[in-house]
Amino acid sequence: AKDWVKSVQGKTSAVDIALFGRMLADDPTLNIDAACQVAHAISTNPVTMEFDYYTAVDDRGETGAGMIGTTAFNANCFYRYAVIDADQLAQNLGGDRQGARDGIRAFLLAASEARPSGKQNTFAAHTPPSVYMGVVREKGMPMSLANAFEKAVRVSGETSLSAASLQRLDRHWGALHKMYPNGHSEAYLAYLDELGEIEHLRSNRVNSVQDVIDRIMGRLDRWVAEGGA
Repeated sequence: AKDWVKSVQGKTSAVDIALFGRMLADDPTLNIDAACQVAHAISTNPVTMEFDYYTAVDDRGETGAGMIGTTAFNANCFYRYAVIDADQLAQNLGGDRQGARDGIRAFLLAASEARPSGKQNTFAAHTPPSVYMGVVREKGMPMSLANAFEKAVRVSGETSLSAASLQRLDRHWGALHKMYPNGHSEAYLAYLDELGEIEHLRSNRVNSVQDVIDRIMGRLDRWVAEGGA
């Protein structure tokens, strides 16, 4: 038993555990540090909460509502951010860089396609992202762009909230990389044509979400090959 415990310390064959970590209070030696960090989604604009008033009526029996209540909701433009340490992920998988590469690909697909299941029958929240961006960084610290929305985006008239948020994101990217120059990163993004043109990330634009993923996978393929050298 002791030999088995020693053999599985700090590693796993399950990609989800390798990504998000494992904690066992009874045996901390089996803990695994997460290779992935996911930030809470934040709205780029001021949040306006709405309330859906509903009633539940019995099919048979007493007249009137069996239950009444309210459900809070909002409809805003959200910024979501996540970061994966590919080296840590491979380490968690026992040194399996190919498995780490495949796990990252699955994560990137899920980031664009997954939808929360809660309250879908009530709100049908099936809106795909209008902007999808990926950054491969060989060294240095990860950089969230959340501070682009430290001051909430406000629009009026025919101005698109998504377009204004993309412009703010683009300007913040330019400011960050002027203050923290780093020649070891590659950025790719795809966004809807209707959002207009951008300045700082213009040359990084690709046609589709799949193109973003393919570019990242190309860089990870080189990383996998370097690990096998």
